[in-house]
Amino acid sequence: MANVNMRAPRITESRETQTRGYVYQPPSTLPTPIESPDWVYRWLSESIVGLPDPNLRNRLEDEWQIVPYEERDRVLSNPGSVKSLADNKTGKITIGGLVLARMPRERAEARAAYYDQQVKNQVTGVKEKNSAQFDNESTKLDQDIRTTTSHARPTQFG
Repeated sequence: MANVNMRAPRITESRETQTRGYVYQPPSTLPTPIESPDWVYRWLSESIVGLPDPNLRNRLEDEWQIVPYEERDRVLSNPGSVKSLADNKTGKITIGGLVLARMPRERAEARAAYYDQQVKNQVTGVKEKNSAQFDNESTKLDQDIRTTTSHARPTQFG
């Protein structure tokens, strides 16, 4: 009498290729600007809870330029995907308190290099102060600090 509870040898089993089902990705609430060799685009805060954002003036002084509404078809990958863009009467590309701005790529790269150097100088200063403060070898903190900045590149999770 054969044992009914006995499994068949694994060698006789075969696995079918399993494919993953649909993977949900939430839609972005902001349309993506089209990459340009001449310009860098960024969404800037124009208002917070209905009040003007005081930092916008600083951004405009830093040579960010607000993109005119008439250029939305050339600048945005899918401008028709956001309903609020169709109702826009401000002359700017605005969505939920954010306004689309651009800066010449050469200036944006020079600006990024400047701020990278600022960060490196700060880290070097902290390390030097740490070395001067802790002169005892047993208490000296030797830290390997690595910094990176995103330069307005979107952060990706997962």
